[in-house]
Amino acid sequence: MFTVPIFSGLRLASILVVFVLWRSLSLPNYVAVYFSIVMGHYLLALLFSGKQIRQVLGQTASRPPFAALLSVTGLLVFFVKPSIDVYFGLHHALNEAYATNTFSGDSQKRWDRLDVSRFFFNLFTYYVIARSNLSISNVFPAWFLAAGWAVSLVLMAYFLFRARSSMERSRFLDYVLMEALALVLVGLSLQYKFETHYVMMYHFIFWILFPALKTAMRGAGPSHLAYFAWTAVVTGAFSCLFTWLWGRPFMVGLTYPQMVTQVALWGYVHITLSLALSSANPRWIRRVFASG
Repeated sequence: MFTVPIFSGLRLASILVVFVLWRSLSLPNYVAVYFSIVMGHYLLALLFSGKQIRQVLGQTASRPPFAALLSVTGLLVFFVKPSIDVYFGLHHALNEAYATNTFSGDSQKRWDRLDVSRFFFNLFTYYVIARSNLSISNVFPAWFLAAGWAVSLVLMAYFLFRARSSMERSRFLDYVLMEALALVLVGLSLQYKFETHYVMMYHFIFWILFPALKTAMRGAGPSHLAYFAWTAVVTGAFSCLFTWLWGRPFMVGLTYPQMVTQVALWGYVHITLSLALSSANPRWIRRVFASG
């Protein structure tokens, strides 16, 4: 399926977009763009999940685990109030490890251990590079992050080496380059402070570029064109709102701190629903919710 290392290039492009936005925009404008992309991402994910929602709710076996997922998450958010930065790490790592399978259709059982090891490596990489944020350091001690990252790196390298003979050379190179970028980021984090919103912005940019890549590789269909149209409309609408009203109460009467709270709240909803609805999940999760 792969002829060139496309996913490592996509990851690098997303990182560069975040860097350019952060360096070229003033703080108010960057925050406006950030809020616009985040809220647009949440809304678009919901709008384009109708088929998956009907699929989960339409099957008797999927309803109890779906209800349990929503209930447990709701109780945790209400009583425990876990950091959205920590919760996002799970979402980010799942996407980094399993998004490649949604593109190629190569969710081969023989690569399950590799995918799991890549999930943990990306999870610990995120926590390690964001460790200077109190939302991370107050939850995970430094020794735990260092040990977890080192173990996950060794396991990921081991399973990747074992899988090299069963995958195309370009795909193997793609995986190597993707995780090499993670190593570079960890190295940079020794010198520079990485805010969690850098990684979040990367995630949202990735999911703007990823459908574009699918379109380029497979040809634009009605659903792809609709997605791009809605992306432009929704993100543009949020951008106008946040840019014009920056520094004052938002149109809906929310202050900046309250808007941050809304982003976190809807982030919990988005991440929880993605566990049941997204195809960028481990095989066993997709079986539980019959989501593909």
